Amino acid sequence: MRYINTQELKDQRILQFKKALKDMIATSKAAYIRSDAKSYRERNPMYSKEQIKRIVECGDPIERAKLSEFFFATSGLYKRIILHYATFLTYSWVLVPHIKNPRDKISNKKISQAYYNASDFCTSFQIERKCTLFSKDILVKGAYYGLIHEDGDFVAIQDLPFDYCRSRFKNSHDVDIVEFNMAFFDTIRDEALRKEILETYPRVVQKGYYNYKHKGKDRWIFLPAEMGIYFCYFDERPFFLDLIPLLDDLDDYKDIDKKRNLQALKRILTQQVGVNGTELVFEPDEAEVMHQGVVDMLRDNPDVDVVTSYNKIDLLDLSGDSDEKTEVEDVQNLIYESAGISKELFCATTEAGINYSLNNDLAMTMILGNRYANFFTALMNYKFSNAKVKFKLLVLPISYYNSADYTSRAKELAAFGYSFLTPILSTGVDQTNLADLKTLENDLLELDEVLKPLQSSYTQSGKKAGEPIEGNGKDSTTDKNKEEEVNTDDGQDEDSKQT
Repeated sequence: MRYINTQELKDQRILQFKKALKDMIATSKAAYIRSDAKSYRERNPMYSKEQIKRIVECGDPIERAKLSEFFFATSGLYKRIILHYATFLTYSWVLVPHIKNPRDKISNKKISQAYYNASDFCTSFQIERKCTLFSKDILVKGAYYGLIHEDGDFVAIQDLPFDYCRSRFKNSHDVDIVEFNMAFFDTIRDEALRKEILETYPRVVQKGYYNYKHKGKDRWIFLPAEMGIYFCYFDERPFFLDLIPLLDDLDDYKDIDKKRNLQALKRILTQQVGVNGTELVFEPDEAEVMHQGVVDMLRDNPDVDVVTSYNKIDLLDLSGDSDEKTEVEDVQNLIYESAGISKELFCATTEAGINYSLNNDLAMTMILGNRYANFFTALMNYKFSNAKVKFKLLVLPISYYNSADYTSRAKELAAFGYSFLTPILSTGVDQTNLADLKTLENDLLELDEVLKPLQSSYTQSGKKAGEPIEGNGKDSTTDKNKEEEVNTDDGQDEDSKQT
């Protein structure tokens, strides 16, 4: 009979314990991931972090525009910032006729007819809506390219594909010249559809494509200055492109923060298997049964894992105080600071901060507003000016935030004889619709007779010329008697002088 020494017995128990160890520990992958881990969920499968960095730093205009369009479609914060500036101005406009000869009157038939035609065109052209669309494309892509399509009195703006347009030169009138790549039409594989689409473009484009395909001419053609449209801020670059890497990081930090919060709920329950000095009270297979019993009791609790050991019992919290914390709010503040936008606009805490920020935003968006005004001024003069009159279109500095204050100030200026139109235009009614509205009220509905306005400096007293305003009873009679006495005294003094 072979005797087993103490060391061999110990080694056998260790082997048995190792064998049972796999079944004794109910593990969770999340239990072994630190909350400050820099791993993140791949949110943008189209762009890696390296690609985003490269495009922002040295990408070409098309790559930058595509990246910005992708984040405009997928990032709520980026889209909200873009739309805040694209819709900031109301794009209220006023059309001012300038008479070339001071001796001519605006009631001149040629002058008045030109003005009515121009103002009707501005109203039907929907300047406010088009300017908003221009601004959105400029902020997202870096520039807007378009084509004026004219058919008699009808004028429309046809969008041009950003990827197939460029602008490198100006003419003598400081108008940007648009170049259009005829290879755009080759991307339309269906020949019948290509021909149909090509017919929607002006003849200069149709001729350019024909020369490119059949005469070997250059694929880039210059559009006439009065036909091409080009807008950008200062350079052809998405205005908030530098925010994109920060927005991508923000999603990572949010993901890490979410994992840490979920992990904070996790617990590991450890139970001790009794020992008597160096002797095991329970064998490994017995400890395994004890372990399985605890696992069965906690089966419905997904946030508690069980470890059975020969050590003391403890409850472990996986979210230790020493873990590095991710401050999502700090990253958000960095995004707003990089964009030059006050966080108060979206998470308001002080009124003063909002007012300063809105004034800065007004100044920034008016850069585009003035460029639109110059474009429409040139368009009005191209279509409606004559030997007697030319036009100037102004985009007023009115936003959806300052419209009430602007109306109040414009009304005060009107009391001193300044423009009566601007207080009305700030309410969203353009000058053409204003005239039509007053004609409707006065001539058809006769509201000027039905509704009497309160007396003020803007309304008439309702008395005929030279008719005195009635007083209140005795006070009026007394004032009249005093006036007669003064006249009598004056007459007596005059007689005395003659004597």
